[in-house]
This record gives sequence, structure tokens and C-alpha cells, in this order.
Amino acid sequence: MKYENIKMILLLAIIVMTLFISFALFLPFIHPILWGCLLAIFANPIYKRILKISNSPSLSALISCLIVIFLVIIPMVFVISRAIDDGISFSQKLHVQLEKNHLFDNNKSASGQITDLLKNYVILTNKDFESFLVNKTEQAFGYLINRGLYLIENIIKITIQTFIAFLTFFFLLKDSSKLMSAAKALIPLDDKQATELIRNTVDTAHLTVNLAFIIGIVQGTLGGIAFFILGLPSPLFWWLVMVILSMVPFVGTPFVWLPAALILIFKGMYIKGIMLILWGVVVIGLVDNLIRSFVIGEHIKLHPLITFFSVFGGVLLMGPLGLFLGPVILHLTFALIKILKLNFESSKV
Repeated sequence: MKYENIKMILLLAIIVMTLFISFALFLPFIHPILWGCLLAIFANPIYKRILKISNSPSLSALISCLIVIFLVIIPMVFVISRAIDDGISFSQKLHVQLEKNHLFDNNKSASGQITDLLKNYVILTNKDFESFLVNKTEQAFGYLINRGLYLIENIIKITIQTFIAFLTFFFLLKDSSKLMSAAKALIPLDDKQATELIRNTVDTAHLTVNLAFIIGIVQGTLGGIAFFILGLPSPLFWWLVMVILSMVPFVGTPFVWLPAALILIFKGMYIKGIMLILWGVVVIGLVDNLIRSFVIGEHIKLHPLITFFSVFGGVLLMGPLGLFLGPVILHLTFALIKILKLNFESSKV
């Protein structure tokens, strides 16, 4: 074997090894980085408009980040605060109802009330109950401490991931032209093919992100209309909740309308409850599948069934990111096959 061939093999081996190590370095942050990419694609039109006015990439990227933060954070804070208020209101109503039914006596201590309740089912001496209560209290405190530590760990993790996502988002907007040139240089295609591939991939990603918001608004509106017609409380608030939840895979609008329908049925309003379930399953549920499959399928020139599997397969493989990246990866795959076929045909000629 020639010395030059040995050097080439060693060089390729070193490149493969460094690529593997580089991928391992980025792997823990892959999800926030990809979320940052999706945010950058979504906000790119906003960034370009601001850039025309400011002529400063850094300032334009910063303003775009702040706009997206406010668009995401403000609705979330509103929904969470309203949910907390509703929870407090519900607990107060429940306490009043329990007092009316004489389940709790305010003149007795908590342990005395619990003892009275337990006596209806088991025979306990005071000593038995004290040891039982101490044991269960210790278990409860241990569980709460563990869950508290787990919650703190998750809060720290989410904070770091959010910071990385918005940091990626900022620099992808600020240095978009430089990164585009670098990407074209790395792709082993001629300039025209590389430009077309990147443009089509970005367009598909932009479509999937915008489509998620459009479907969320449509599903939330359909759910809000149902709540309004059936006379359920706060239809505008639940519209906002359903808009947000519709973009969360495996949760979606059923997290709102299904409990509401069950409450109506338990209260004896069977027709309203069944109507809400039918509306949720047939109308609200099918909107997502139909719009997403047909619109994305039309854009990437694929059958809606293939697009359907790319969306839900992506969700199963990558979680919420797969909702956006599944169609993008499928489009990229077919585009590369098309380019390979064209290159093969041109080489034969």
C-alpha cells in the first residue's frame, strides 16, 4: 500500500473519530438546539423586517427574541395564573360543600376528625392510630422531599435548556447569512443544488411551524365555540388553553373538552356531554390530521398517508420535536434521492 493511501486512511479515521466526539459533545443539548432552530425559522420573517429598519443584525436578533419570548411567556403566565385561581376557587367550594355535609367539624383537631372517619371502617385504639399516623406522616414527608428535589432538578434543567434554545435562536438569526454560506460549503453538492436543498428544507420547516399555530387556533376556536354554545363557563379562557395545548403532542385539546364533557354527564346533562364528546372526536380531532397531512403533503408532493406517518412517527421517535421535524426529515430524504438520481442520470450521459 502506498504511503499516500495510508495517510488518507489515517486522515479519514481521525475525521470520523472527531466527528463522533463532536456529535457526543452536542448530543446532551440536541433538543434545545433544535428548538432554537425551529424558533429561528419561525421568527426569520420578523427578523428580516426589523433588520431593514435597524440595519443591525445583533439588535434585530435581540428584538426578535424578545418578541417571541413575550408571545410565548405572556399567554403561558396568563393560563397558569388562571388555572391556579380556578384551583383555589374549586378547593374553597369543595371545603364549603364538605362542611355542609358535616364531613368535617371545625371544633375538632385534624387528627380527631381523621380518627372519627377511620372508626367508621376499622377499629383503632389511640395508640394504634398514633403509630399509624406517625408512620404515614414520615412516608409522606419522605415522598414530598424526593418529589421536591426532583422538581428543583427539573426546573434547573428546563431553565438551562430554555437558555440554550434562545441562545441558539439569537445567533442563528444574527449570523444567518454566514451560517447559510458555511452550510452550502459543507454540503457535497454544487452551489445551485445546495441552495435549492437548503431553501426547500427551510420552507418545509417554516410551513410545519406555522401550521402548528394555525391548527392550534382552529382547534381552540372550535372548542371555544362548543363551550359557548353549551353554556360552559369562561369559553374565551378555555379557547386560549386549547390553542396552547393543541401544540403539545399526546395532550392536545382533549385535556380540556373531555373532562368538561364528563362533568356534564355526571351532573345529569347527558345530551350536552355526549354532544361535546362527539364534537371533540369528530370535528376538533380530525382537523389536525386532515389539515396537517394534506397541506404538508401538497407542499412536499407526497401522499397524505405518508405525511401522516411522518408526523406521528416523528412524535413517537423524537417527542414534540418530531411534530415539526418528521415532515422536514422526510422531505430532505426525498430531495436527496432526487438529487442523487439527477446526478446519476447526468453522469451516464
